[in-house]
Amino acid sequence: MYTNLMTYPLKFRQHVLAIKEKLTYAKTASRFGVGMASLMRWNRRITPCTTHNKPATKIDMEALAQDVATYPDDYQYERAQRFGVSAQGIRHALKRLRVSRKKKHFSIPKLTPRSEKIFKPLSKPIKQRIDPLFILDLLPNSKISVLVLVIN
Repeated sequence: MYTNLMTYPLKFRQHVLAIKEKLTYAKTASRFGVGMASLMRWNRRITPCTTHNKPATKIDMEALAQDVATYPDDYQYERAQRFGVSAQGIRHALKRLRVSRKKKHFSIPKLTPRSEKIFKPLSKPIKQRIDPLFILDLLPNSKISVLVLVIN
């Protein structure tokens, strides 16, 4: 979507076009420090264009919404291959649908047969039982406390 944040004001455009009637495009452009293409564009249409309403031409939005519902974990480049468009086009279409991109999930993976061989010996129960005893002692005339661990 185009905005009018970087456009020249309408009064300035009108003033430049009024001066242009007396000068050539090149002289007017150099005098005001604007491009010749801008002058020609202003001559065709003086008011700034504020919006760019162009629909997605190749991507069917309903089909994309159905694809997102069917395959929620697919990456955008995979969707782009299915629709025959670029990943950038899919990103813009998903933005129009207000669908965010796939995030990475940091979760604990399920054990595979290979990982069970590695982690199974580590998960055996300890044969000897240890009963720890914690003693908290305050030292006299001090703000320091001592924590003693006694193992039976």
